[in-house]
Amino acid sequence: SAHVDILRMLRPLLWRLEHVALVEDAAAQPVGVPADAASASAQLSSTMGSIPLSLRCAALSHKNAACGVDYEVLEFVGDAGLDLLAVVTAMAARPQASEGELTTDKTEMVRNMTLYRRGTLLGLPAVCLQRPFDKEKQLPELRKRLLSKKEIADLVEAILGEAWEAGARDAVGL
Repeated sequence: SAHVDILRMLRPLLWRLEHVALVEDAAAQPVGVPADAASASAQLSSTMGSIPLSLRCAALSHKNAACGVDYEVLEFVGDAGLDLLAVVTAMAARPQASEGELTTDKTEMVRNMTLYRRGTLLGLPAVCLQRPFDKEKQLPELRKRLLSKKEIADLVEAILGEAWEAGARDAVGL
């Protein structure tokens, strides 16, 4: 019947709405962030709150979720921006350092393990849409976290990419 068909459509709709709500809430208070990460949490909150919700959802949607958007392009942009920021940060921290020392400092900042730790600290895996809706599975099973350390590092780069993208849109008045 039509009523049963409508009810069947509710579960995938709720699945997506939950993701949007988690992303929106993460702008106010990242999920699962321990008290000792208050500074990082505040930085993420202030950055994400000014970024359009559609960009935030894209940055926190894994390609395996098959939802029409994913973080790969934003990750690419974030990776490029991160390299630049890491160079500037290394130079500002140690202006007298040699090129080799600056390269070592920059490399440490952009390492996947460094980004993984930051992404975990910020609670990014808890808000990432990681898999497509599967009508055969219950919602708690769909929410299980499956991201590798590399993918969590990629989320950090995607968050940086969304900030660059939002800034570029603001700069050109979009």
